[in-house]
Amino acid sequence: MATKASPQGRPRLDGVVLHIQQYNVNAETVDKKLNVLDVLEKTKDMRATILRFYPNISEKLRAATQANKGGHREIRDKGTATLLSNELENENVRFVNELRKGGVPVSTAMLTIQAKKVAAEAAVSPFSASRCWVNGFMARHRMSVRAPTREGQQSPADLDNIATGLAAHVEEFVRHLGINRIYNADQTGISSNGQRIV
Repeated sequence: MATKASPQGRPRLDGVVLHIQQYNVNAETVDKKLNVLDVLEKTKDMRATILRFYPNISEKLRAATQANKGGHREIRDKGTATLLSNELENENVRFVNELRKGGVPVSTAMLTIQAKKVAAEAAVSPFSASRCWVNGFMARHRMSVRAPTREGQQSPADLDNIATGLAAHVEEFVRHLGINRIYNADQTGISSNGQRIV
């Protein structure tokens, strides 16, 4: 009996059947991992354990951080790929901190205007203080926008004062008009007990 032919599909345009792997995966064996853990448990010295099993690790790390530094975002120094120097960025940080110390909430628009002003004074020409720059600036200096996003954003103490003030106002309004029964929007009754309206 003849073997069944594979179904005819769309022909490949480039002629490549499988993806060619262009990198090497160097995985450690389980035995080596167990040996490392045993030595670490016996010696209680992480540095000696690393030097014993990985003697050339410092050269490899140094080479990885030196070449192609732009792609190593996690290990490069702060401000490596920024248009503004560290001094100019610190001036923007001082601006934000001074406003916050005075109780002024700083928005991204305020930060953008200040950054453009600082860049213009320092003659940094292709600087636009874009949204990406603002996000990077905030991440580099571990800041967040603390401007109120809506009017109702108030502290719990203020909310308690507002609630008691509203209860007193409604109670006075009910007494003034001589109202005996109040219905809620969903037609459930409301009774006032002391300071709170239930």
